Amino acid sequence: NPDPTARNLCGFLADAHIPRSATLIWNVVPYYVGEAGKVRAVNKLDLQRSQPFLEELIGLLLNLMVVVPMGKKAQQKAKLIRAYTDKPIIFTHHPSARVFNVWPKKRAEVNEAMKAVAKLITQNAG
Repeated sequence: NPDPTARNLCGFLADAHIPRSATLIWNVVPYYVGEAGKVRAVNKLDLQRSQPFLEELIGLLLNLMVVVPMGKKAQQKAKLIRAYTDKPIIFTHHPSARVFNVWPKKRAEVNEAMKAVAKLITQNAG
């Protein structure tokens, strides 16, 4: 999506020297949520229904090095993620412009998290 959230995420990856080709970006609920063209917030039922997709995805990622749940909804799945992989999990904020407009200091926290991700990738690639 060519939107501010995507631009922010690509900027964080670039700043941390993480090639976009080394990433898989996945929404915790990987399908459209809403009706009649109007998106709604993800709810608990959506999170439950998305579980089989997450399990299948992690099973397909043979070269997985690190998982980065970005935002509270994704972080609610951390226990489930841990059930499917023993790879490191680094938590950080959602990269939406709304987050940084309200809490500008969180931008630096995401940058630090992405640097930690880059370090893990470098260690595991060698």
